[in-house]
Amino acid sequence: MKNLFQKGRTAPAEAVQTEIAAEETEPLPYLPAADALKFWLMPFVCVLCFGFPTRYGGNVSALCGFAPLCFFILSGFFALNGKETERDRLLLGVIRSGVMFAIMFGVCLAANVLYYLLTGAKLAALFSALTSKRVLFNIFVLCAWPFSMGESIWFIQSLLYAYLILYCLNRLGLRRLHLPLMIVCAVLMLLTGELAGVFGFRFLGAPYLPPNGLTRALPYMLLGGLMREKMAVWSEKKAWVYLIMIPLGLALAYGEFTLLSLTGRFITASHAVGLGLTAFGLCAWVLYYIRIDPYYSGFACVAGRPIARRIYLMSQLVAFLLIVPMSKFFPRGAVFVQELGGLIVYPVCLGLASLYEVMHDPTAE
Repeated sequence: MKNLFQKGRTAPAEAVQTEIAAEETEPLPYLPAADALKFWLMPFVCVLCFGFPTRYGGNVSALCGFAPLCFFILSGFFALNGKETERDRLLLGVIRSGVMFAIMFGVCLAANVLYYLLTGAKLAALFSALTSKRVLFNIFVLCAWPFSMGESIWFIQSLLYAYLILYCLNRLGLRRLHLPLMIVCAVLMLLTGELAGVFGFRFLGAPYLPPNGLTRALPYMLLGGLMREKMAVWSEKKAWVYLIMIPLGLALAYGEFTLLSLTGRFITASHAVGLGLTAFGLCAWVLYYIRIDPYYSGFACVAGRPIARRIYLMSQLVAFLLIVPMSKFFPRGAVFVQELGGLIVYPVCLGLASLYEVMHDPTAE
């Protein structure tokens, strides 16, 4: 698996300890492996959002739910450094995620307007929904997108809210609340999510809460911050301890979904404890043990972060352009594209994002 990260190598615990000691006076060195991880997570994000073919596609798609959790962990790991620069990092996170959310909101809204026009539906229904207090509450509080195109907007919106909460806590000098807040949010995530059917949870008529800032982004960002804080202790463990968490977590998630389904308590596949374990193991392995020369020019390392961001931003629009116009003029082709789901959306987005990266590479001659 080393070649996955472009000539990465496993660093011994002693090397990690040296870097941690250096961080007492210097910021954490740039970790190219983290950007490479973002690059390799995007196929799983696209499968999660747009599905996977075959009759097992639903299971595969659900198990890809670890991917957004990894992004939350990475965000928390790099933002929550416990130093004077933490506030600036959190503010930068608020600005970046806020801009991305605004872009996504505009793109998704425009896509839905086009969808209504192409399908012959009345635009009045769309604008009526946007003036409904219940719909606005779902969108801006619960991060639940109510329209046909744009469901993945919940991720950046949740990240924005988590950054805002953490920034406010930092400004108020309440950083000591991070651990109890993480525990409370984790409990809320379980009781209102995959275990909602077990405890009979109801909220405004809904059987569970959709993933949002409090039930996804905040607890996993705080986990990322804890991983940064306890790096000296947790990096002493063998690499295989974290590597084994990846398949073990997927197996536990599948078992949890199956057990809940067999007992009639299955409500949502948006989260599972096993998916969290997989995300933690994968991020810990990459952050603690994969060391790459910061000046290495491997494509996944150098372009991983911007390409991942562009794939996320364009994926909904690409899916719309692949499916909706085709469904009007070539229905069979639209059905074929829908069946492929993420397997066709991802390569198209990857090609466009890579082309943009190459064309705008400032080092290109």
